[in-house]
Amino acid sequence: MQIFREDITEIQSKPSLGRVFSRTRRERRIIVNNKREIARGFTIIELLVSIGIFLILTTSFLFSYNGFNNRIGLETLAQQIGQWMRDAQVSAMSVRYTTGGATSPGYGLHFATATPDRFIYFADKNATHVYDAGDELEREVLLYKGNVVSSLEGQIGVNPLSSVGKFDIVFTRPDPDAIITDENGDSTYSRARITLLSLKGATRVVEVWITGQISVQ
Repeated sequence: MQIFREDITEIQSKPSLGRVFSRTRRERRIIVNNKREIARGFTIIELLVSIGIFLILTTSFLFSYNGFNNRIGLETLAQQIGQWMRDAQVSAMSVRYTTGGATSPGYGLHFATATPDRFIYFADKNATHVYDAGDELEREVLLYKGNVVSSLEGQIGVNPLSSVGKFDIVFTRPDPDAIITDENGDSTYSRARITLLSLKGATRVVEVWITGQISVQ
């Protein structure tokens, strides 16, 4: 009898299996809820970090794209001016007819710092090697997107480049040579430099030599 009572007492003192399972389920719920709260916190932090990184990359891309687009636009303009000069050279050599049906002794481009947002492509009908009332205006070319001719410089002989206010660059047949004349009628220049400037401060240079060589830098 004593042994049996002790067995009963020992059995009664042990927790029931249902209580063990119930406590285990509660503990699991607490652990799962804690994990969810931790996961939820990390998700918000990661979202904020991702948004910050995205904003930084987007801003950097926009600045880079604008700068790239600005440089490409200015480079295209410089190449176009070089092409206009080449066209004047070819037109003079090929005896191109003007609008009135007559041939012109030469073709050229007129640049002036007073009108930095444009230049003139003309037929030098009166053979003065400068753009004046006796010549035919073929095209007035406007420089868009804020690009301008920032400076005009010329070189005479071995002297350094000097600034001028106006340049007429004319090609006449039968030679492909260029005749470079400034606003004072001086046509002894061996080289002309045209500097282009964009709104962002980028620059490109178009140079013409009396030999007819044209370069874009």
